[in-house]
Amino acid sequence: MSSVLRRPSDDLIGLHTGKDRALEGRKDLVRIASAGALVGWTWLWSLLTTGAVTWSVLGLLLAFTLVCLSFGRAFVASTRGIVHRHAGIGYEMLTGFLIANTSLFALTLVSPLGMPGDVFVLGAIAVALRVVPWKFRIAAPTTLDEETASLACILFTGLAATFWVRDQQPIMAVHGDLSVFTVWADAFIHAREISAFAQSHGIATISDIKLAEVAALPYHFSSYMMPAALDALTPMTALDAYAAFQLPLGILLTGLAAHALVSTVFRATWPGAVASAAVVALPDAYMQGFGIRYLSYHFMSQVNLGMLYGIACISIAWLFMIEGCRHRRVAGVFVAWLLLAICLSFKAHLFVANALILLLYPCVFFGRAQRARRVVAAVAMIAVFIAVVRVSQMSPRVPTLRLDGSGTGDYVRILMGGFAEGRPKSFFHWAYFEHVLPRPVNAALAAALILVCSFGWWLFVAPFVLWKSRPKVGSGAIVFVVLIVTNYMVMALLLALDRRGVGSSEEFLNRPQAWAYFVVVAFVAAAAWIARFGSALPASRVGRATLVVVGGVMLCGVWFEAHDLQTFPEWGEDAAHAHFDAVPTCLVRSARYVREHARTGDVMQDSRLDPALMTTAIAERQGYVARADFGGRSEIVAERAAAIDRIQASDDPKSLKAWARARRVEWYLLHPEDSDHWSPQFLQQAVFRCDEFRVFRLGPGP
Repeated sequence: MSSVLRRPSDDLIGLHTGKDRALEGRKDLVRIASAGALVGWTWLWSLLTTGAVTWSVLGLLLAFTLVCLSFGRAFVASTRGIVHRHAGIGYEMLTGFLIANTSLFALTLVSPLGMPGDVFVLGAIAVALRVVPWKFRIAAPTTLDEETASLACILFTGLAATFWVRDQQPIMAVHGDLSVFTVWADAFIHAREISAFAQSHGIATISDIKLAEVAALPYHFSSYMMPAALDALTPMTALDAYAAFQLPLGILLTGLAAHALVSTVFRATWPGAVASAAVVALPDAYMQGFGIRYLSYHFMSQVNLGMLYGIACISIAWLFMIEGCRHRRVAGVFVAWLLLAICLSFKAHLFVANALILLLYPCVFFGRAQRARRVVAAVAMIAVFIAVVRVSQMSPRVPTLRLDGSGTGDYVRILMGGFAEGRPKSFFHWAYFEHVLPRPVNAALAAALILVCSFGWWLFVAPFVLWKSRPKVGSGAIVFVVLIVTNYMVMALLLALDRRGVGSSEEFLNRPQAWAYFVVVAFVAAAAWIARFGSALPASRVGRATLVVVGGVMLCGVWFEAHDLQTFPEWGEDAAHAHFDAVPTCLVRSARYVREHARTGDVMQDSRLDPALMTTAIAERQGYVARADFGGRSEIVAERAAAIDRIQASDDPKSLKAWARARRVEWYLLHPEDSDHWSPQFLQQAVFRCDEFRVFRLGPGP
């Protein structure tokens, strides 16, 4: 009787509900697979780096992924009124990482608990976000297609990242008396920063990595937080955490960022996945034959790996800015500006490269605001920007920011100094240096050099692809790409060089190139896909099989190009790791002895003044003084280095011990070439000896 009395629509409702449940179940399985892939990639990287199965590492990586997803889901839920659809679990992972990592950075600065306690607090907050019933727990809905594209993005970019870092896993190879590190020298700076935060108990305990008991200079520290947690809570060393986590994760995050940004701007998820694959796997301009390594996206972003995290952060800032202006949501604009501020802690160069245009963008593109209001807002934003720049220039720790065109000539000379031999170099050298040409012609040549060697063939493909796809993608995408490239060229051609010695003099002219390249490649690849296939995958089996083959070829290219990526062939001595990264194995063993036996907070000194910060990076202890180029010039470094030189020239061991007691230096690593003046009796007091390298314990024992 009941079946007779049921309305016909009841069957349709039940059928519809059953289909929905089946789709939700499949979507949940895809999300679980994506989360598993995220854990799996980081676990694989740790295995390749350390060669050991360590369950504490796996546990922390699993907890890290869950914490990021918890923060990301809460962020997505709380901003669902701005971004109505998003790029699946990859977007949640990316935004969650940015929030969790920045929160951990803030905790390390203010909390006396140390890294273990700070991680516990962060985990407790993540658990609360999942279990406390609050209105923002329900995230914006996603489709099965979006989650599937996100999974494909995670799998592909994770594999590409694994191939890119194959030289660094493991990070060192022992060849008898010599050990070769297969990294750019900046890796030791990164490892030293990782260990500094791993051992910190608040900002007062964080010193300049070159100078004990001297406050650390402002720097983009945020990307070191999660690796520092691995260093503090697992058997991993700081160098292991850099190679197994910080570097490959940064590459993966840029893939997720390209997917999220393009999917949102084009409102199509599979073109976003294509953009992700293009960014992480296609050859950059240098690899295409435009031979300036200093303008190579993959080289520059990986040796300056804060760039990877800065690109990820600024991509989400632009996502919110574009969506906020598109839907007339003021909150979106403010979220974008907040993410811009966060970017400062990841990569200051990208903050500077995007600050003005992110301030002005809503003045032009926000909804239907009145023209008078736009003009007033633009004038106010420009005034704020100029005021902030002027105030910042009062500090000697801030690089020169002056738009007068005075740096162009020197920057071109720097680029030409690293230009591979060939016809392009010969032409530009002939045109720019061998002839006296009018200034406008020289400026045009400089612009052509920078454009061609920054973007390679993308420079010639982009106008055609973007214009042809304009009816489908809209003019807004073209405007955005032109805006980013124009801003980059203005900085590269018109900024003055930094004469304050804060970093490399040309950093603000050069570093924005990676962000501009990222935008061009992501948007052009996605636009080409949309022009050919629309917003979906190819419908035929042949089309999908072809897509798999193309992806495989791209990954083969990554495998080939990744070898010796962190070298600079055009600089001669930096053409191979064996030439510039080889050190005596006994030096490595001596530094490791200090790491294994020194207490947290102990200060050490390298008799050679640790010019590459290699000794303190391996030992993971603060050095009293290091004569390193990083961080610019310092009178304190010069004074302390002179004192070390006087100690080394002395033949009185008592003077060394008195000096060490006065400055609380507990450990001294003596190189063979510095032992001539010391008596045999004193040399025998070394607590560790390897060949002629000796480690002395000058302070109290445990």
